[in-house]
Amino acid sequence: MSIPVKGVTIPKTIRTVNIGDIFVLEAAVLPCNAANRSVVWAIKAGSDLVRFENGDRVRAVAAGTVIIRAISVQNCAIGAECAVTIEAVKEAGSET
Repeated sequence: MSIPVKGVTIPKTIRTVNIGDIFVLEAAVLPCNAANRSVVWAIKAGSDLVRFENGDRVRAVAAGTVIIRAISVQNCAIGAECAVTIEAVKEAGSET
């Protein structure tokens, strides 16, 4: 019997990175013995702020906030979101 996906979680739902940083997206599909534990990633808001490098690796390319969604491959109605704030890199010696 195939075990259906019941949920998707993202361990780090809020993060802050700098322009130029590459970060890795992580999601967990529940239950851990679900038949298909794969997710696809989608940009819900701020698609001009990031670029997918390779699968779950993302490069921050502009300042702002992007909302990224992990969607269950088995059931597209099940997913989770995270917010990533992208900040401009401060120059050495600049005031905060």
